[in-house]
Parts: sequence; structure tokens; C-alpha cells
Amino acid sequence: MTHPLLSLVVAFIPLAAAPQPTDGAPLDRGVADVDEALSLLHSAYAGEPVAETLTIEVQRTDGPSGLLSAELRIASSPPTIRYDTRGLAFVADAHRLTAVRASQPDSRLVFVLEDADAAPAERLAAAISLPPLPQLWAPSNGSPPEITDPTIGAVRFVAAASDSGKITLSGVNAFGDVLLEIDARTGRLIRLVAPIREGIVETRAAPTNPGDPASWSIDTRGLRRVTRIEHLASRLPEFQTGQTLPDLALSTFEGTPTDLASWQESVPASAPRAPWSLAVFVDATAIGPGEALAEAAFAIDRIQRAALDRRVDAEPAERFWLRFRPLVVIVLDGVAPTMPRSDAWAADAGIEADILLSASPRDTIDRLPRARVVAVAVDAERTIGAVQQIDTTEGAAALIEQMLVPTRNAPE
Repeated sequence: MTHPLLSLVVAFIPLAAAPQPTDGAPLDRGVADVDEALSLLHSAYAGEPVAETLTIEVQRTDGPSGLLSAELRIASSPPTIRYDTRGLAFVADAHRLTAVRASQPDSRLVFVLEDADAAPAERLAAAISLPPLPQLWAPSNGSPPEITDPTIGAVRFVAAASDSGKITLSGVNAFGDVLLEIDARTGRLIRLVAPIREGIVETRAAPTNPGDPASWSIDTRGLRRVTRIEHLASRLPEFQTGQTLPDLALSTFEGTPTDLASWQESVPASAPRAPWSLAVFVDATAIGPGEALAEAAFAIDRIQRAALDRRVDAEPAERFWLRFRPLVVIVLDGVAPTMPRSDAWAADAGIEADILLSASPRDTIDRLPRARVVAVAVDAERTIGAVQQIDTTEGAAALIEQMLVPTRNAPE
């Protein structure tokens, strides 16, 4: 599985030129041992936590130029890798790989890949398309030494030379000559230049502060798991007042399909038609239906209390717009095949409202403010009059004030 956002993009390295050491330093200034150099490289990333900023450039034979920046952090105890690029953050440890859209702090989505037998570097490479990363190479036991990188394939190193505080290793892969430069004192990566099928790729590294590895983790509590990393890339625009709420596909707890428009038309004959349909969306992708309904009951109680409080000082015209018909929409990431009866759940939770299910978070909660419970008031044409997260009494009061806007816009 690869991720389009992380596809390698380009650079300026001349395709016709074989990789050469920087600064014009000849390889014969000092001879170094290839095995010892690779061992030094491996040891540099197997001890204390380290972090590096990366610049990855590629010249493709079939595409334009470009640039990719990233940050790589590595800890050996416990084994953990954090990789940040293009607004995405990935953390791979001994148990799983976790990814979030770090550039959107309010994103509610998380990708999790679990593999009991994989090392952190293997988890990362299995999930995304990585640039060449010598920092993650396993030590070599072959003669001549050979390593395997997910991007540039198997590389056989045949010579090493030291000069100006760095060690330059020369090797070859299936596509041509490979050059690797490491710091002679620390063993850390300076530069890698290697041919790939599409052209030539160069990775440059510069040390930076790794911080506390405990801070690298990603808190997944309350986040909805997605099945593909691509789902983290795009965020749908949130519903706004004045827009038309789509006719959402819903279902009963018993599995009978319905939709929002049908629910709006199913007003009991004995009940007066209210100006608002109030859909209370509850994010149940990370909790059970029982807990979700308990939160819905609490939210509806807050809203009803806020409406009653507002009616005390309301003008007659305002009292009309304080009436609403509530609907609880429990949002699941796929509806379970067997669910308890909704009336039983409603009785247990103390909800006096219809309850329906949504199996599509992307059509509902992903287009609402990030909160466990969000209320949306729509009129008969499903025009949105109010959108408000209901996690506090103040939130419920703000929702009621939004529902009164039509009275303020009425002509004199």
C-alpha cells in the first residue's frame, strides 16, 4: 500500500553524471573499511534518540522537478520511529503504525495498521512510499556488504574512503552507481545519491533536536479509524448555516433503510409541525451505542432546558422559532448487523426522540465541528439554520440563539 501524497518528486541532479563526492574530494585521500563504515552508520541510529530534517530530491526521466521535506525521529528503547511530511505524522512502534493529519489539529481521523510480527521500520515501509532512508537500514553480514532499501533496492558496497570529516561509500544497485556519505565522527547520514527506475534520487540529512520520545506518540482517543491513509489527505468542507443539508441515508436499529427527508415527512398527525427539525449527531465510531445514546440524552436535555429558559423573555414571534422536533442520529463506521431495538435504548437513556443510524461518517460527522455531539437545525427544505457542538450548557444556549435568527431577519 502506497500513499500518493508521499510519492517522490524530483530534483536537479544531472542524469548523465555519475554520483560524485561533494567538495570535489577524491576517493583516494584515505581508505576506509566498508564493514566498519556501515557498522558506524547502524550504531548512530541504534543508541540515544536522534532526529533529522530531510530533503529529498529526484530527477525523473518522465516528469517535472520538485522537492520533498520531512523529519525523521528514531528511538531504540522502546523501538519507535516518527516520520512527518506534508502535514502527515506517522508513528511506528513495536505494536502498530499510527498516522494522523498533523496540519489539521481538529481532524477527527486516524489510520492504524497493526502487525504483531513487524519491526517499526517494516511497518512504516509497508504503509507508505518512503524516500531512501539509510537511517533505517539493517546491519549487513554479507561479503561484500549489501543492504536493501524499499526505494532503491539491494545495494552492494565495494569501496569506502575518508576525507574532510566524512566517509564516502561507493556501491551499486540494479540501476547504477550509488554514493553514500556519513559523518566520520558520529556515523550519521550526510547524503545518499542513488539511481532508481524513474531517475535519480538524493536524500540529504541535517541533525535536529529529537525532544522527548514520549511526546512523539499520537493520542487516538475519540478519533475515528480510517482504512486507508488517503482518507487523511482531504477534509470535506463543514456544513454552514444557509446551506442545504443533503438528504442523508439513514436506517433504523432494525436495519430498515430510510432517509432524512422521509423522517421529516413522517410527522405524527397529532403533533403540530415545528419550524425546525433538530438532528443531534453523536459520534459513536469510538464508543458503543449505549454510551452514545446517553450522551445524546444529555445533549437534548441541555437544549430543551436552554429553549425553556429562552422562552421566559421571548417575544411571541420568537416562541414559534423555539419549537423543534428532535432526531438522534447515531453515526457508526459501518452499521453492526444486529442492534438492539431503538425504543429499548431510548427508554434506558431517557430520550424522547426518534433514533436512527448513519453508516457514513464522511457524510455526517466529518462535515461537522469536531465534537462528540453536534446539533443541526434545518427547516422543511433542509436549509441549515443552526450548527452547534453540544458539550456544554453554553453550547446549547448558543444553538437556541442561532435558531432565533429568522425572527431578527424578518421584515419590519
